[in-house]
Amino acid sequence: MANILRFDRRSGRIAVGAALLFLLAAPPMRETLEQDMARHMLMQIPVLAVAGWLLVPARSGPHRFMMTWDRHGIACILT
Repeated sequence: MANILRFDRRSGRIAVGAALLFLLAAPPMRETLEQDMARHMLMQIPVLAVAGWLLVPARSGPHRFMMTWDRHGIACILT
């Protein structure tokens, strides 16, 4: 039971990133931020970038596999 309720740093980052995305996707928030170009550029876009950065650990498994497979860049040269 303790393993189910465990809240480690990685899952915390993912939860915060997902919460930011859901918050920005909510229609009232989205409409408010997109009414004014300054709010859109100075608030919404940076928060989207931070949310994406927080969600990066969710993709570390496949990325790690690709880094070991293409360690020296040979696959990139051939394609």
